Amino acid sequence: MLRECKSEDVQLLGRVCDDAWATLKSIEPQYPVPEFDARAAMAIRVMRAVAEGERDPQALKAIALALAIAR
Repeated sequence: MLRECKSEDVQLLGRVCDDAWATLKSIEPQYPVPEFDARAAMAIRVMRAVAEGERDPQALKAIALALAIAR
């Protein structure tokens, strides 16, 4: 069951996605997907996890990066 996102959830989402993007760019500076598309995909994955109750920033970062690094 999905729950309502609160302002702190949105802030967490932003911090995690920014951190994940910085990590991805440090691993692969010439990442082959446009930044907007990659960040949107990460945000969707993190939003789902937050809506399901995940709050650990490191776990959320791993979720955000899982698809990107697997490319």
